This record gives sequence, structure tokens and C-alpha cells, in this order.
Amino acid sequence: MIEALEAALKSENPEAVRQAIADLGSQSDSVHVLVPLINLALKNNFLDVSLSCFEKALTLGLPEQQISHFINEPYFEEHQKTAKEFLMVANGQLKSSLNLKVLLIKTCMKLGESNEAIELINTVLNQYPHPELLSLLSDCYAQTGDYHSAKAAALLATELAPSSAVYLVKLAVIEKSLQRYFEAVNLLSKAIELEYTCVDAHIQLAYLALFSGQFTLGWQEYEWRFKNSNAVRWNPPLPLWEGNTDLTPHSQYHLLVWADGNICEQILFLRLITRVNCKVTLKINSPVKALIDTENSNIKLLPSDYSQDYSEFDGFIALGSMAQYFFRDFSDLMHPKDYTMFKKSEPTMQSNRKIRIGFSWKTDAASEAQTQIDLRHWHHLLSNTNCEFVALESDINSEDSGYLKTLNVTVNRQDSANPLIELSSQLNTLDLLITVDNVTVHLAGALGIPTILFLPPISHWYWFSDEQDACWYSSVVISRSLPTINCSGFEPSVNNAIKEWQKDSQQLVDDQLLRLSGKKCDSHTTDLAI
Repeated sequence: MIEALEAALKSENPEAVRQAIADLGSQSDSVHVLVPLINLALKNNFLDVSLSCFEKALTLGLPEQQISHFINEPYFEEHQKTAKEFLMVANGQLKSSLNLKVLLIKTCMKLGESNEAIELINTVLNQYPHPELLSLLSDCYAQTGDYHSAKAAALLATELAPSSAVYLVKLAVIEKSLQRYFEAVNLLSKAIELEYTCVDAHIQLAYLALFSGQFTLGWQEYEWRFKNSNAVRWNPPLPLWEGNTDLTPHSQYHLLVWADGNICEQILFLRLITRVNCKVTLKINSPVKALIDTENSNIKLLPSDYSQDYSEFDGFIALGSMAQYFFRDFSDLMHPKDYTMFKKSEPTMQSNRKIRIGFSWKTDAASEAQTQIDLRHWHHLLSNTNCEFVALESDINSEDSGYLKTLNVTVNRQDSANPLIELSSQLNTLDLLITVDNVTVHLAGALGIPTILFLPPISHWYWFSDEQDACWYSSVVISRSLPTINCSGFEPSVNNAIKEWQKDSQQLVDDQLLRLSGKKCDSHTTDLAI
């Protein structure tokens, strides 16, 4: 049978390969043979064959530890629905495994299936009243916007594990979501007192301090990000730059800056380099690198194949760590030289054209407040026939694409090697951007594109709390009327929140259109019924 599989693979005939894997799997009684067959079937997208081999391996005693390792493979990280199918099969066979139940619950959460996850957790809690399960239950309730139930679950977790700082941090995050900041700070302080090395406690304290404008404490705690076990840290053989901002424009000092953090944080903090009066070389490996204008700024890029001994540099610092020396209060956040390092294009616009509005409705996976408004709740803004709308999402499914086309919304596919370059080009053609919290708003702000940012009342720290204008970007106006619930459907309980947001957002967009057009835009009647 192995010879038949080898022959099928050489033939490159998908159907022959599929049949050979299925035949070998049905006749094999060895876990050591079945596991490679499972992987081979997945690699060739033969899901049913792979599941069949997996189910047989379970009956032959596939170890639980090996199942966990298998589910944590990169393939399943990108195919969560497939992971769920495998875990459903595994849980059906190994009913007493708490670890596999937790994996299934986490997978449901990644898929946004919070209600199913809640049902699973409550079933398991009857048998295993474990604080980790209560912590997951808290996450699920938070994902649905039910922060009071989330708090109740988090409180129970702290009662079951009073000596654990982790569950105190979880409770603090929920208190923050309920806008109970004093209580959140007290819980984080207690967690740090209990376990000083609890990195999450320090990071959450940093976010809370920065959110409230306590920059000294915030930046001090922000340095704990490098102590996270998953953090990437780069330490060249150079002395750490300690913020000597008294350098002159003609200084011979040569500073090496490493761009740490995610894309949003990199765009946010790159402005700091323009405030250093010396020669700067930047080490950056993210897609943001292609947006930097090295010809018209003081920034040079470190070649990816750099192999010297770094003797040409006098000091080194991580990009995010520069903030402690330049952002000491709100007045420091905006500067005339900010974002001059980003490449900007002046697109050729036709006269007498419609106002062109970009539209982005999905929050990033890493966003602190993942409020997801169903695309169909945005119809009141997209139905203005006086404007041309462009959808800026990179992963629009066929159903959403079809719906957008019924509203004559242009769907631009981002198929280039660097989607940020394409997104930048698209943004430069806009008169206005309407968006939620994601990479798009940061790039638009850096490029100076007029933008309306819709946020829930509690959002990431860098949008602060009460400001209508974004302190970081002069072209971004903030509306904090977005519902704090995960509005993926049309449940009656979310109607009032959606209607209120639609009313506020319509007024804000109309005001911006009036400013852009220089005349009163033709208002249109919109039915806000859901």
C-alpha cells in the first residue's frame, strides 16, 4: 500500500493521491503510520480523509499530548474551522479530557462563536469547577459585551485561586471595560504585590496610566513589554540611548533605532525619529518599511543583510522606548514635523466628480476593543448616491462582496506583495475615510487623510477617553458612539444601541461632507429599522 501511495504522489494526480491515502489509512493499525497520513491529507486539502484517519488513530490510542501538539500546528492556526472539526471528534472519543475541552472552547472563541463556547464551558464547569474555565467564561461574556457576567465569572476565578495574579489581572481588565478605573488600578496593584514578575499586570497598568494621561508611570510600566515570554528582543552590542535630546542638528551622534511592536504602534511611534537632532538609522522588518521616505527625512534604513560590527553607531534604543523621552504630556503628542517620513502621493483627481469615501468596518484581531458591527448595519452611510464608496478591507468574503455591489460600493482586492503599499495608494485617492479601530486609521492619520474614526466608549489606550480629535493625528475626528457589544447579527437586544449609533454617525458624516463639498450635501432619508 505504501508503494501505491508513492506512485500516486509521483503521478501528481490528486484523485489518485486521495484514494491511496484513504486505502492506506483504512488498512493501517498503527498510530505511527496514521499521523503522517493525517498531515498528508490536510496538506492536499482532503479534509474528510484526514478526519477519517484521525478518528481511527484515536481508537488506536493516539495520546492526548500528541493531539494537543497536533492542534497547535501552524496549519490549524490558519484553519480554525478545521481545528474545531478535529477537536469535536477528539472530545467525542476522549470525553474525560479537560485539556481537549479547553482547546475546543478556545477555538470556538477564535471563531467568534462565543455563545457556543459559553454553553460548552457551563457544561464542563459542572464537572470541573476550575479557575481557568471561569477565566475563559469571563472572556466569552466580554466578547459578547456582557461585562457584568464577565465580571461575575472573573470574581469566581479569583475566589478559587486567591494566590494567582493572573486572575486578578483578568478581573482588572473587566473593571476597566466597565469604566471602573480606580478599581482596576487597585486590582493591578494587588496583582503586582502578589507577584511582582507578573508581566500582564505591569502592561495593563501601563495601558491604564497612559489612557488617563499619567505618562511618567505609563512609560515606565510599558518597558515591561520586553519581559513577556513571547516578546521579541534585539540587543546589538551598543550602549542604550538614554534620551539626551539636547543634540544639535549637526551632531555627529549616530543612533540606531529598532522598530519593535505591531504595525499600528510602529506608525504611531515613527514620528519620534523626526524629533531627534542627529543621524538615525532604523532597523525595521515589517511592511511599514516600504512606506518610509528616506530621501526627504533624516532616516536611513539598516540593510536586511547588514553584517558589520555596529561600530558606526553610538547608541541604540527600541522605537517604543523613545516615547518616555518625548511624550510627557498631551501637548507633546502633536508636532509639525510628525509623519514627514511617510511617502505621500498627490493623485490626479477628475473635476466635477463625486466625493470619494473609503470604508473599513473590521477591527484588527489584536485590537483591545473588538466591537464588530455587521456590515449591513452600515447601510445608512453607504446609500448616499452623492458619494462614491470604496471598501478597503483585504479579506471580504463573497457574501459581503455581493452585498456591497448591490450598494454600488467599489471592492478593491489587495493582492500585492505588500498590502500596505496598495492601501496607502488607495487612501491617497480619498476625500474622506470612515473606519473603526484598525491599521487603516493609523496609516490614514499618518498620511493626513480626513478621517472619521468610530470607537466604543472603551478602546485602546492611545485613543484616550474624552478627546473628540485624535491627539496623534490632526486629520482624524473621533466618534465614541459605537456600541460596546459584538453586533454580528440583528438581535433585538442590540437594536437601540445600533439605532443610536446610526443616528450619531449619520450626522457626523453629513457634517464632514458639508465641510468637504463647501455646500450643503443633498440629505437623504434613511430607514434605520433593523
